[in-house]
Amino acid sequence: VESKVIGYLWTDKDLKSRELEINIRKELGAEQQLLTSDEIHDLEPNIRKIYHGGVYYPSARHTRNPRKILLKLLDLFLKQGGHFEKQNVETIHFSADNKPRIKTNSNSYTFDKAVIACGAFSKKLTDQMNEKIPLDTERGYHVHFKGHDHLLSRPVIFLNRGFGITPMEQGLRVVGTVEFGGLDNPL
Repeated sequence: VESKVIGYLWTDKDLKSRELEINIRKELGAEQQLLTSDEIHDLEPNIRKIYHGGVYYPSARHTRNPRKILLKLLDLFLKQGGHFEKQNVETIHFSADNKPRIKTNSNSYTFDKAVIACGAFSKKLTDQMNEKIPLDTERGYHVHFKGHDHLLSRPVIFLNRGFGITPMEQGLRVVGTVEFGGLDNPL
């Protein structure tokens, strides 16, 4: 896990929106520090000076490889006696004694409690239990530029242009467009 997250950069357009965003984060208790153009350039000298200000988050963190963290958590779970099986959940409902019953592609299970943590696919299961959760799929798109992750030392989001750049082990990741595209729609 890395620290050192700048967060957001902006030009002098739409400054009222920036002020509103900063105030909302302040009300929520987010630790933030406003940066001048020179301070941003001192932190990230490879970014061309096209911005006028930004926000630095001293307590924020990011990782260069989220999968490695997940694998370490799984390893710890297994070392502490956990058991992992990869199966496709087909249905979930409650038994007569109010215990979750989960049917997979190869077995059926009854538990005292269950946690549904399938991201956007969770709704397909919660709908079966008449839990109408207003959840939709936000799909994002990114591209990696291999061998260029050294150009930035932290994630940076350019608010006026609606894209972000993050140094990752796979390269410099540039993200931009997101859509509420549903699970079944094409890209």
